[in-house]
Amino acid sequence: MKRWTMATVERTYGFRATHHLPGAASKRARTPHNHIYNVTVFYKHEVNGRFGWTKDFWEVDEIMRPIVESFEGADLNLYLKVPTSELVCCMILNELPGWVDGVSVRENSQSKVTVARRDFNPKWWSEHGPK
Repeated sequence: MKRWTMATVERTYGFRATHHLPGAASKRARTPHNHIYNVTVFYKHEVNGRFGWTKDFWEVDEIMRPIVESFEGADLNLYLKVPTSELVCCMILNELPGWVDGVSVRENSQSKVTVARRDFNPKWWSEHGPK
C-alpha cells in the first residue's frame, strides 16, 4: 500500500521576445517578429503531508525568474542557431534542476511544444541548440 500521494504540477510564465527563422518557407517567419511566449514547467513529486503541496511555488519561481527576465524583450536569434519553440524548450530545460520533468512552450494559442526530460539529450542539445 502506498504511503504517499504523487501529484503532477504545472507552473506557467510569460515573456515577450523577437525571433526569425532564416530557413523558413514563409516570409513572415523569415522576418523578425514578436511573440508572447508562455512557458510551462511541470514536475511530478510527492505531496508533502505536512504542507499539502509538492513544492512551494516560491521555489519554482526563484528558479524561473532569472530565465524569464533574461528573455524578456530579447532577440532569441542571439541565443539559438534556429529559435524554434522546440529549441526554446530545450534551452530552458537545460537550465533547470533535475526534478523538473519537462517544459512546454506556446508562442500562440494554436500550438504548443513539450520536451520531457526523459526525451532530452544534453549532448544533442549542445551540438544543435546554442549559438
